[in-house]
Amino acid sequence: MFIPDYHLHAQFSNDSTATVADYCHYASQIGLKEISITEHLTFYEGDKNFQDFDYVSYIKEIERCRQLFESKVEIKAGLEIDYHPYLEDKIKNKIAKWDKLDLIIGAVHYVEGRSVIKSKIEKENIKDFVEDYLKIMEKLIKSGLCDIIGHFDVFRRSTGETYQMELHLNTNTIKNILAKAANKNLALEINTSSFKHGLNDTFPCAEIVKLFKSCGGKYITIGSDAHHLEELATYQEKGIAVAKQAGFHKISCYKKRKPSLMSLQP
Repeated sequence: MFIPDYHLHAQFSNDSTATVADYCHYASQIGLKEISITEHLTFYEGDKNFQDFDYVSYIKEIERCRQLFESKVEIKAGLEIDYHPYLEDKIKNKIAKWDKLDLIIGAVHYVEGRSVIKSKIEKENIKDFVEDYLKIMEKLIKSGLCDIIGHFDVFRRSTGETYQMELHLNTNTIKNILAKAANKNLALEINTSSFKHGLNDTFPCAEIVKLFKSCGGKYITIGSDAHHLEELATYQEKGIAVAKQAGFHKISCYKKRKPSLMSLQP
């Protein structure tokens, strides 16, 4: 039995090989009742997804697929925003009139032009890199741009399993950031793409999910971060296990950027 997958990239993202219809058809075949397409939106010219995002065509395709797969799959329209503090006003102005979105994931992909998922960070520079990343994450949360915090510690793709998260978990830095997110009623995404990249825990790691709960966090989502059809709903059981271990027994679903809670399967 599948739960909603709330992080999927389709044909309106440059790095995806799947289409909205592909995901819907596959979801209907495997019994997945709800999905959210979360196309990339970035204004950073160095990113491969930089483009003039065609919001009108995107919504038309979502609505077309809703008709095609009515009663089979519920389809939510979302975005994954690539957050840069200096581009915050531009992002806000762009999405201000986009009133047919169901949810927005906010994500940090760069630290001063360095990719947090592709950079090779030298051991002696990891602490500074992560602290700069967390400062940007805090600004994202403060911005009010998003409903969901995407893959909170995705920088682990660059630091690897040898990175000791305890360096930051033992300070108040992450706790303060998560408390601010909880106070704003933001959801924390449990992103399972970590496993396909060779890591042995979700983004964020289980300890951060527990910390979010202890800070008063109420909302979580689980997403595969799929860019290819076969990645839909992958490793969901691992994400569910992390959620339950942290004390979450419900996940969030969104409609017109408002959350509702849905029980996790026993």
